[in-house]
Amino acid sequence: MDLSESDVRKQVLDYLRKTGVFIFEDRQVSGKPGRGTRRKSNGVADLLGIYKTFPLAIELKRKGGTLSKEQYDFLVRFKQEGGIGIVSTGVEELQVELASEYHRLTRTRTTAGVS
Repeated sequence: MDLSESDVRKQVLDYLRKTGVFIFEDRQVSGKPGRGTRRKSNGVADLLGIYKTFPLAIELKRKGGTLSKEQYDFLVRFKQEGGIGIVSTGVEELQVELASEYHRLTRTRTTAGVS
């Protein structure tokens, strides 16, 4: 059974907190205007934080969910500026992406002479 986005959020947050990752959950979730929900800035990732000294942005999606153009653009720019930008549909995917992105960034720092 596929998880809802709120279930993905809960599992990912639980994992990040248990592993000591500094994370901020944007509670101003998108929703239909006029129904008591406040809108977050277009495209800003669902979770922001720090992972082993690197800025971290995670966009949460249920399996089969797609990014809006604004979400895609945000993550691309975030990565261009030296951060880790990930789309996650669950903990297993997150673990793989975090490892991959951390490796990419530490390799970049090493080849640029930064330690």
